[in-house]
Amino acid sequence: MLTGTIINALAVLTGSMAGLLLKWLAAHFSSKLPAGSAALGQRLQNIIMNGVALCVLYIGISGALKGNNTLIAILSMVAGAIIGELLNLDRRMQALGDWVQKKTARFSQGEGGASVSEGFVTASQIGRAHV
Repeated sequence: MLTGTIINALAVLTGSMAGLLLKWLAAHFSSKLPAGSAALGQRLQNIIMNGVALCVLYIGISGALKGNNTLIAILSMVAGAIIGELLNLDRRMQALGDWVQKKTARFSQGEGGASVSEGFVTASQIGRAHV
């Protein structure tokens, strides 16, 4: 069964909703924060993202070292990259993300933030990496 895929999709949706909620809260309460808090928030966000990236890197390396079929994993990555390039999957995923962006434009909060298209492509790539 696709238990891992379902759990991954639910985790991505939950994280997306939490991010949207935090962004909404920050927008509504930013006027009550002292000056300089925006820079602190950006630094904190960068620190958290770097920490999460290190954890993901650790999980990937430890999983690769445990596996007996490391060569198969490497060959699968190479074959996947070649097939993805031949089918131009990056452009197609970007086009699909742009379509989602157009359909959800009314939820956008202006310029400067990450677009729905970028988030969709990133979530799709994360989802494929964990399958």
